[in-house]
Amino acid sequence: NFNFKELVKKTGIRHIYRTNKNENSLTLAIDASKKVLKSINERVESLVFITQSPVSTIPSSGCLLHKELNLDEKCFVLDINQGCSAFPYALTIAINLIKNDQFKNCLIVSSETYTKYIDKNDRVCMPIFSDAASAVFVDKNSAPTMLSSIFLTDGKGAKNLCLKNKNDKSNLFMHGANVFTFTATKVPYATNYLLEKANLKMSDIKLFLYHQASAIVLDTIRKELDISKECF
Repeated sequence: NFNFKELVKKTGIRHIYRTNKNENSLTLAIDASKKVLKSINERVESLVFITQSPVSTIPSSGCLLHKELNLDEKCFVLDINQGCSAFPYALTIAINLIKNDQFKNCLIVSSETYTKYIDKNDRVCMPIFSDAASAVFVDKNSAPTMLSSIFLTDGKGAKNLCLKNKNDKSNLFMHGANVFTFTATKVPYATNYLLEKANLKMSDIKLFLYHQASAIVLDTIRKELDISKECF
């Protein structure tokens, strides 16, 4: 039994999206990709597919997506299994490939079906994980300029967010308190590092956007960095 008013207050999330039995990370990726490609009039030269819920590891899901989208044989294909960090990784790779004239463009596709790994009685994971897919086409004209970047990896925290096998089924496990502590410490550090590296001050930034699935975590980060609600 969940107290949904309390859940919304803590997470800020009102809706959870779940795939049906006939949907998976590949079908979602195909749909998202085709919507984007409808407005693209050039050959896709590189594809980065992001997922932690792949339908296949051998062959890679990226190759299966490549096939379904009928992309050119010369297309560069890369799979990334990096969770929340994956899109910044993919965007960095795409920008560098394009800026270094390796390829003219890149299709970045993110697709997850986390709910297939979550027990509906799981009070920690159930309220914040959904199933969804997105696709982004990047070329020389649209590739953003990255003023600074930082990549933080802590393999020691692997046990705090992982798949655990129970009764021959893989279930997503998250140690909420430890993940909260990690985020509340590392995200402000990374923010200050990025600003310093780019020779910018907090007051130079008009809007801060953070990828965190909890209203409490976001508010903690905002207060720690002393950012106004209007700029956050």
